[in-house]
Amino acid sequence: MTRPIPTGRVFALDNMRAALVALVVVHHAALVYSAFAPFYYFEPPTGDPAAFLILGLFVLINQAWFMAALFFIAGYFTPDSYDHKGVKNYLAGRFLRLGVPLVIGMLVVEPIARIGLFLMPPELTGITAPLSLAAYPQMIGLGPLWFVAMLLLFSIFYVLWRQAIGKNAPQVERRAPTRWEVRLAVLALALVAYFWRMLVPIGQDVSLYGDMLSFPTIAYLPHYMLMFIVGILAKRNRWLPVVRKGEAWEGAVAAAIATIVFLPWALSGSFFLLSFSPGAEFTGHGTWQSALYALWDATLSVGLLTAALALFTGLLNREGPVWSFFARQSYAVYLTHIIVVTFVAYGLSGLAAPALIKFVLLALIAVPVSFGLAYLIRLIPGVKRVV
Repeated sequence: MTRPIPTGRVFALDNMRAALVALVVVHHAALVYSAFAPFYYFEPPTGDPAAFLILGLFVLINQAWFMAALFFIAGYFTPDSYDHKGVKNYLAGRFLRLGVPLVIGMLVVEPIARIGLFLMPPELTGITAPLSLAAYPQMIGLGPLWFVAMLLLFSIFYVLWRQAIGKNAPQVERRAPTRWEVRLAVLALALVAYFWRMLVPIGQDVSLYGDMLSFPTIAYLPHYMLMFIVGILAKRNRWLPVVRKGEAWEGAVAAAIATIVFLPWALSGSFFLLSFSPGAEFTGHGTWQSALYALWDATLSVGLLTAALALFTGLLNREGPVWSFFARQSYAVYLTHIIVVTFVAYGLSGLAAPALIKFVLLALIAVPVSFGLAYLIRLIPGVKRVV
């Protein structure tokens, strides 16, 4: 059966993207006080294992699904853009919207954020030289813009695929996947991630040209690729805005059960003992812990995405003034928020408070300031055409 592809915009995805970007800001605020992964400014929770555990788990849970969800949304909007613009204009638009921010972010935003490394004690960073222009070449890098770079690559591969199948290929509508098909997809994703992490464990960067082009979460590449493709299929086959509530609840419950049962065993080697084992066997290398971890984060990724889609399509599939404001600023927030998080965290460095309290304060300040800064940046003439 063939039917025309709808052109109406699913505002739920714009709103969901804004919420996910706000979560990215909070995620990076957690890195400041967990020291679970490198950030531009951080305060390790020395003598506070509870903060390390809580914020570390928060980071792992986020990482398992939120960037994959952003790739799903990007994939969803890809077919209409390509069909409407054609190859040349689509690629030109992608290089304008992704390539230009990528270059500016690497040359301007990333070096500004890396000033935070010079504001920290030398014993934490190993940096003893003062900040100067001589350090600028080493301060250029991707940072969170790895997402933009990868999305640009995905967009190019999409064009190549569309050209390969032919522009006159029939569009046959496929039904939404059944529950069992979703479960099999989760198992397949877990299996691919398990083998992939034998090559690239979690926490290992893949870098080109030194640290200039560094992809920090490449261990999740199977998740990103799958969700981008599923987003394309969801648009082509009109799976949205209808999301069956039963499947959404099943996804959420499966994610919760997997977190309670599989995650503690993967992290500590014991059921229900929530701690990080010294060897970090869950990161990859073909260990049984990494197999359980891959099953956990595949279940969480699909389950939380399904639940989030049901929530936003059911309750927030509209263009209200508040959500519309946040949606419009979200891309600029993603591009620039690391500056806000870095310098607000430094501003809070003199506050004598537990790590968890400072994390909450940083998140409460950084999210609105990031959106406010993005709004001001987009007032600059010509910027809205790009971000």
